[in-house]
Amino acid sequence: RPSILASACIKAAIKGLSLKNIHQIDEIILKLIHCNQIELSHTYYMIEQLFQSYLQNIKPSSKRRCLVPIDTSSQQLTKVK
Repeated sequence: RPSILASACIKAAIKGLSLKNIHQIDEIILKLIHCNQIELSHTYYMIEQLFQSYLQNIKPSSKRRCLVPIDTSSQQLTKVK
């Protein structure tokens, strides 16, 4: 049986991948590890905060949201009549 910590990590990963409905995951985890929703939610929250802080340390968020560089040098300006 997985621990609450392992289950919360799995839940965080699944949420990040957006593979399944989180409520379905909660039900499966609660059945597997025999813990209550409060314990799972608290552990999950701590894991999520840890992941977020780790990601911020790796690459701080930038103001620019575009993932692909925009090349404007090849575009020509056209006049609209």
